[in-house]
Amino acid sequence: MGWYDTNGNDWYKPSSQTGAQARQPAANLPNGNRKTRIIALIVCLCVFIAGIALIAGGFGSDVIDYNADGKPSDWHVYFDKLYGTDAPTATADVRIPLADDRGSLTIKNGSEGASLDFSTIYEKCSPSVVGIKVYNDSESKDYYAWGSGVIASSDGYIITNTHVLDNGDSATVVLSDGSEHEAKLIGFDVSSDIAVIKIDATGLAAAEFASSSTLSVGDSVAAIGNPLSPDLRLTMTRGIVSALNREINYNGATMTLIQTDASINEGNSGGPLFNSRGQVIGITNMKMISSFGSGVEGLGFAIPSDTVESIVQALIEDGAVYGRVSIGVTVGPVSKNIAQYYDVPQGLYVSAVTEGSDAEAKGIERGDIITKVNGEDAFENSDVSDAKEGLHCLARRKDPGYHRKTYGSGGYGQINQAVTAAGAMLRRPAHFFTTQGGKDMDKERRISTGIDGLDQAIDFLRPGDTVVWQCEHISDYMYVATRFVTNIARQGKRIAYIRFADHEEIMDAAALCKGGANVQEYRLDPRVGFETFAVQVHRIIDKEPMGTFFVFDCLSDLQNYWFSDLMISNFFLLINPFLIRRQAIAYQPIDYEKHTYETISRIRKEAPLLVNIRTLDGSVYMHPVKVRGRNTTTTYFPLKITGSKWRTLTSSADTYAIFERFTQTGERRDCWDSMFDSVADGREPTDAENMLLKENIMRCLLGNEPTRFALCRKYFSMKDLMYIKNREIGTGCIGGKAAGMLLARNILRDEAPELYNSRIEPHDSYYIGADVFYTYAVQSGLWGSRIRMIEAEDYLKYAPDIRELLLNGTFAPSIKEQFMSMLEYFGQSPIIVRSSSILEDGFGNAFAGKYESVFCPNQGSLKERYDDFERAVKQVYASTVDPDAIKYRAERNLLDRDEQMALLVMRVCGDVHGDYYYPHIAGVGHSKNLYLNKQNSSSENKGMLRLVFGMGTRAVDREADDYARLLNMDNPTAPPMVAYGDEYKYSQHKMDVIGLKDNEFETISVDSIDKRDLKADPTLFMELDYPTAARLREMGLSASDAPDILNFRKLLGNTDFAAVMAEAMRILEEKYDYPVDIEYACNFDAEGNYRVNLLQCRPLQTRGVGSSGVMPKIKELYFRTEGNFMGGNVCLPIRYAIMVKVEPYLALPEQRKYQVARRLGELNSLLRDKGTILLGPGRWGTTTPSLGVPVHFMEINRFDCIAELAYSSHGLRPELSYGSHFFQDLVEAGTFYAALYPGEDGCVFNEERFSGCEDVYAKLLKADAADPIADVISVYDLGEGNAILYSEVESQECFLAKV
Repeated sequence: MGWYDTNGNDWYKPSSQTGAQARQPAANLPNGNRKTRIIALIVCLCVFIAGIALIAGGFGSDVIDYNADGKPSDWHVYFDKLYGTDAPTATADVRIPLADDRGSLTIKNGSEGASLDFSTIYEKCSPSVVGIKVYNDSESKDYYAWGSGVIASSDGYIITNTHVLDNGDSATVVLSDGSEHEAKLIGFDVSSDIAVIKIDATGLAAAEFASSSTLSVGDSVAAIGNPLSPDLRLTMTRGIVSALNREINYNGATMTLIQTDASINEGNSGGPLFNSRGQVIGITNMKMISSFGSGVEGLGFAIPSDTVESIVQALIEDGAVYGRVSIGVTVGPVSKNIAQYYDVPQGLYVSAVTEGSDAEAKGIERGDIITKVNGEDAFENSDVSDAKEGLHCLARRKDPGYHRKTYGSGGYGQINQAVTAAGAMLRRPAHFFTTQGGKDMDKERRISTGIDGLDQAIDFLRPGDTVVWQCEHISDYMYVATRFVTNIARQGKRIAYIRFADHEEIMDAAALCKGGANVQEYRLDPRVGFETFAVQVHRIIDKEPMGTFFVFDCLSDLQNYWFSDLMISNFFLLINPFLIRRQAIAYQPIDYEKHTYETISRIRKEAPLLVNIRTLDGSVYMHPVKVRGRNTTTTYFPLKITGSKWRTLTSSADTYAIFERFTQTGERRDCWDSMFDSVADGREPTDAENMLLKENIMRCLLGNEPTRFALCRKYFSMKDLMYIKNREIGTGCIGGKAAGMLLARNILRDEAPELYNSRIEPHDSYYIGADVFYTYAVQSGLWGSRIRMIEAEDYLKYAPDIRELLLNGTFAPSIKEQFMSMLEYFGQSPIIVRSSSILEDGFGNAFAGKYESVFCPNQGSLKERYDDFERAVKQVYASTVDPDAIKYRAERNLLDRDEQMALLVMRVCGDVHGDYYYPHIAGVGHSKNLYLNKQNSSSENKGMLRLVFGMGTRAVDREADDYARLLNMDNPTAPPMVAYGDEYKYSQHKMDVIGLKDNEFETISVDSIDKRDLKADPTLFMELDYPTAARLREMGLSASDAPDILNFRKLLGNTDFAAVMAEAMRILEEKYDYPVDIEYACNFDAEGNYRVNLLQCRPLQTRGVGSSGVMPKIKELYFRTEGNFMGGNVCLPIRYAIMVKVEPYLALPEQRKYQVARRLGELNSLLRDKGTILLGPGRWGTTTPSLGVPVHFMEINRFDCIAELAYSSHGLRPELSYGSHFFQDLVEAGTFYAALYPGEDGCVFNEERFSGCEDVYAKLLKADAADPIADVISVYDLGEGNAILYSEVESQECFLAKV
């Protein structure tokens, strides 16, 4: 398949060289392309002493008729000119003598470790690199070609490229010490360009290998090889990984390669490409060069080590690679416009067919147009290379018209004869060396099931076969598994038993081992959750050698833990492809009566073999339902085994009798639905069995968090659970946020019915079950990246790729239908898609602000609303791999915990007000006030509310460049703690709304709203700014020009809103037996009636006040404040004080201010656990740099204390953002907080005391004078044991002092 220029012309032509001569332009270029710079893809990188000329050919020089527009009148001529006619070839003639015994090889895999410098890499790795001389005349002393290789084992196995050995009669290996050894051939593979040879030597320096899946673009790499001639042996070049998964088409085969800019030259072929730890991650095999000798540099390619390892293992076992797709056609797209122009079908034009290929065997000819592959339209070249079955061709060039030609319909049934129905898989390609010493190599790959009749029916097992046994009783599976294991054990093969079910053991691994069998049993617990369990199994398969035999417990038993058919099939779909790639043979049973037809269908589609087994009347009956890749005349007839005798049932009478008893009819319910069937009436259980069923249902829906679950037992009725189930899309847990919201509502319903019925707004939320998330993830193909995630760094490394997959995946049709039905229910009411992960809002892990919630204005047509909603769902799913979420989980050792993402879909609380939709008030509340000072301290401590006008996002997001109203619930009518005349300045000026006209979430000025649209008394929320009005009057101006100020004075003084909120929080705290954190919204009507919508409730992450420390003896004060701190009683030693200086900081351009934040992140890592206080102007964590430093919390989470400094002259004022996500992070991290108001009563701040200490900023960060941040940040070393941070809640005293 060619490479094409911008005109669509095929401009790739291979060229040859003699010695080190430069490539010449290819002959017979297409018309109009002679001035195009030609780029050749060079595959034979070994240096040839004698070259072979390659001549480009064509159809000849017939007279061609053209239309008026210049296009040929014959469409065949058009495409022949466009795509050329040379057929690709993929052959190699390797005549090097075969080794007497292929033996065995275990590739040495290196461990994770620190990166090495390049000189260390060379010292470590160069002894494992060899030169290879290839001779094509056994009598000649002059070598024909020169290449490279890498030592794979200390006993002489060497990996190189097939093309290095091509046309060779013998080969000699030159070791790093200069000694030469005769090489014998183990095997070679043309399609992957991998070959293995062996020399008679021991004690060699074998290279370490690493998985190429760990690579990222930009990683450092080094190539060591033998360019041009032996005189330049062991040359190292270095570079980076330029790209991954480059698909390069050459000679009819597609290679997926690593691209690097490390210099690759002729003679490097077969040499290793090393990562920064000196481990092989690829085998170099090609580069691009210019045919004119210049202009293309840094385009080298290497075969990924994962590919190398699988191919090498096959070569060691069989001397060749069998079972690979091999089509043998060169195609080019027929665009829609050209198809219409020539009145031909749109598809792929076949410009060449390889002689002896699968395509030729099926009758495909040059000039055909391929229109469908696997029943799908074929518009891209990759559609053919991925073909498996069902290939159709149209428009035969020999025929005057068009007719459909279908190649077969028997799937893989004809594979023994030649190819599949697609012409896409030849089990033994014609160009392969398939016999050795008269021995049929394919027979070595046939594995017996231990049952003669079954072996005959399915033509034995092959590596990569997963056999799914559909059984009624586990004893039936044990029958076949025992015979299989016994047969394999006798041969000394490796067996791995995956044990996880409650049924009896399939095998006694300990007894087998005592008998000399090579068996390993792995005991796993599915209760860890789907994700963790699947990753564990995946890593076991990866750890086991290639070709291991796996025996699984019954997959149906996983229903006992996951309660979902969907998750059983998801597990199989994740594990089965990996078993196939690892060339494993696996036995996996399912109980077919326990699964829906959809589940069985998903498994059947992907399973290589599916066999029904059942015991009837003392005989065992087996019926192969699917056998991929082979067929005999009796494959799909049932097999009857009685004792040691067996026979195939072929007569109609026999088959009717058995199939009548085999066949299962009637509807099969998903185990999820079946679980609810017996309690569908909602009645409370009275017997032990149904009480246990209720507990299981609660665990499935509400999760296993112990403290919350104990409350759910008390406050969730069977009717409540059925209501949730009926409003759930998909299956699985509804997550922590949804469970917490429902629990809080039920507590208030049962404990305060009058308050609940009069003041709590009903809800009609939907829930998207956690199983939907994993099914979507499986279908999106992100599992390959997920299983590589072990450490936090791995999560961060692969997160961008996973995020893209999550944002661009596809939902199952059944889920889409349920989404659509839900949107029809909500109509045009705005909705919000909220994260509700399994771990979210639990005791100890709030995940506050770590996952996204997305508003959907929900305006427009149903299709537009659906598209917006689906994007929102995907956006929340993608937030599971946001860096802050990953770091949060890592900090709490939660990376290995199952973290499925369920979703809570809520109707947004609010009403239409003009062109906008919003609630009148919203915010967050805490049942305990953790931020006390003299003005708000109280022995009762009824909690705190954070209150805003409009959407509550301005109450939970610290980045808002605004001020919310902070209420001490002990005295909610107390005015804000600001100087007279400053109330307006430090009040709310902007509000968040949903714009109905523009269909988007917006932030608008409070002054811009029309009070007539409020549908409530505006004075409940705002009143005239009287100090400003007074000043205007003094100036002789109209007081009516004074703005309104949002102070909620009438709301708090004239309604029972504050009392209702305080009482609700008190009840929830009492029943939780723990302080709570709530989110709420509220709507009023014109008469002053209101309802509160309780949106969220979770345990408030707090740290105890602690006992008072002993007052230290003070020598000098750095600062002192009365109140305005949070963190309880502390007495902390402080070594370092980091100061962000206000004047230099404000003078920076905005981008530099973000650099200050990143630099603080570096100090956060360096000074971890060193006793550090961070001081800076305004607000930490704002996204408005003019109001403070825009750090992420993870950039300051290791400091013992953070202090915010007020500078009224610059408009900078601390604002704890009580109840915000930033506040939650402070509390969870146990970070002490203080707000300092220099110059105000009760606050002393001695900046000169800090500046008298040594500034170690430059020393810590190794900064130089040119560092633009050096004048902004100072790191003062206060001395070891010389400073103490002290606070006492009772006296409200806090200070940092020299002691």
